[in-house]
Amino acid sequence: MNTELERARANLADAEASLAAGTSPYAQQNVDTFRARVARIEAAVIAPPPAAASTPSPVLAAPAPKPAPTPTGTRVERLQRIATSFGTDARTLEAAIDGGLSPDEFAVVASDEAVAKAKAAEIIAA
Repeated sequence: MNTELERARANLADAEASLAAGTSPYAQQNVDTFRARVARIEAAVIAPPPAAASTPSPVLAAPAPKPAPTPTGTRVERLQRIATSFGTDARTLEAAIDGGLSPDEFAVVASDEAVAKAKAAEIIAA
């Protein structure tokens, strides 16, 4: 590194002498170039070497979500479980079975009925 710096300083001195003597049409450009090179080399010598970049720790991916459990039982059995959980009356359950509602559709109907019953009970209690 020092020999490179010495060589750059020597080239700068030659370029400045050439500029002073007026022997080269590119003397000013050479002086500017060698001044920049000397400054860059001096900065590299003075500045400590860059710290080794620490390797980032790997980011662990979240575990894959478990698949939803597959419903067990026949459609009618699932409708009955939904009716029991929402407290739906037998007439609504029979209408859902006869109407061919899917368990998802029936869950929406049963939920709406449960909400309506709760509101009615609130109004009556008030």
